[in-house]
Amino acid sequence: MTHETEQPTDTPTEPHTRRHLRTAPEHRHEMILRFTIWDQVTGTVGLPAAA
Repeated sequence: MTHETEQPTDTPTEPHTRRHLRTAPEHRHEMILRFTIWDQVTGTVGLPAAA
Protein backbone atom coordinates (compact mmCIF):
# COMPACT_ATOMS: atom_id res chain seq x y z
CA MET A 1 0.00 0.00 0.00
CA THR A 2 1.41 3.39 -0.97
CA HIS A 3 0.50 6.78 0.34
CA GLU A 4 -0.49 9.52 -2.09
CA THR A 5 2.83 11.32 -1.64
CA GLU A 6 4.95 8.26 -2.44
CA GLN A 7 5.95 7.31 -5.96
CA PRO A 8 5.88 3.72 -7.14
CA THR A 9 9.30 2.08 -6.96
CA ASP A 10 9.49 1.49 -10.72
CA THR A 11 9.14 5.21 -11.55
CA PRO A 12 12.36 7.23 -11.65
CA THR A 13 12.33 10.33 -9.48
CA GLU A 14 14.30 12.37 -12.03
CA PRO A 15 14.36 12.03 -15.80
CA HIS A 16 17.61 10.69 -17.25
CA THR A 17 19.63 13.42 -18.92
CA ARG A 18 22.46 13.00 -21.39
CA ARG A 19 25.83 13.90 -19.93
CA HIS A 20 27.20 15.10 -23.25
CA LEU A 21 25.05 17.10 -25.61
CA ARG A 22 27.15 16.27 -28.69
CA THR A 23 28.36 13.04 -30.17
CA ALA A 24 32.12 12.53 -30.57
CA PRO A 25 32.07 13.30 -34.33
CA GLU A 26 30.05 16.47 -33.69
CA HIS A 27 32.53 17.55 -31.01
CA ARG A 28 35.54 16.91 -33.29
CA HIS A 29 33.91 18.89 -36.09
CA GLU A 30 33.21 21.80 -33.74
CA MET A 31 36.81 21.81 -32.48
CA ILE A 32 38.17 21.84 -36.05
CA LEU A 33 36.00 24.87 -36.82
CA ARG A 34 37.01 26.69 -33.65
CA PHE A 35 40.73 26.09 -34.14
CA THR A 36 40.51 27.13 -37.81
CA ILE A 37 38.87 30.41 -36.81
CA TRP A 38 41.39 30.89 -33.97
CA ASP A 39 44.30 30.38 -36.37
CA GLN A 40 42.85 32.96 -38.76
CA VAL A 41 42.22 35.51 -36.01
CA THR A 42 45.69 35.13 -34.47
CA GLY A 43 47.47 35.04 -37.83
CA THR A 44 49.02 31.62 -37.29
CA VAL A 45 47.63 30.04 -40.46
CA GLY A 46 50.38 28.13 -42.26
CA LEU A 47 52.99 28.59 -39.54
CA PRO A 48 54.69 25.46 -38.19
CA ALA A 49 53.71 24.42 -34.70
CA ALA A 50 56.30 25.03 -31.99
CA ALA A 51 57.84 21.88 -30.61
